[in-house]
Amino acid sequence: MERESSLERSRAQLEVDWQRRCEDTEREVYAKQEQLITGLTKQRDEVRTIRPPWTLLFESQLNSNLRLKCYHGSCLSC
Repeated sequence: MERESSLERSRAQLEVDWQRRCEDTEREVYAKQEQLITGLTKQRDEVRTIRPPWTLLFESQLNSNLRLKCYHGSCLSC
């Protein structure tokens, strides 16, 4: 009878330990997912602030075209 009682307590403690481990693992996974989402969001926002190289090329071509069309030489873009 004492042995059965001891085994029952051990089994109950084992269940509590496993439950705690599962909850700890879930918290760790959730925290890692939050870090990943935060990092990806930050990178996305940084990329949105960077101008694509083709826009710079377009602007330089646009400015050179304006210079070619400006004949009076008195405007600031010449």
